[in-house]
Amino acid sequence: MNNVIKLAPTTLCNTQQDVVTNLRRFANDVESGLEGDVRTIIVVIETMDGKLGHNTIGASCDLARAVGLLTIEALRSATDDV
Repeated sequence: MNNVIKLAPTTLCNTQQDVVTNLRRFANDVESGLEGDVRTIIVVIETMDGKLGHNTIGASCDLARAVGLLTIEALRSATDDV
């Protein structure tokens, strides 16, 4: 398929421990204010067996807002419009 646009990972993690380390680093950046005033964080989790899950952290976030935020960010990432 030549129309598939791949989103590059913000941080490439080769192991489960790499993922955990990166999440802790991100949490430290949020705590120290490096990410600005955070309203909501949405984490999408894909397991090796293909199961999907999510964790929404922060302010109340309804389904429409979550879908909108994820769609906008995916499109921005795919077009390098960041």
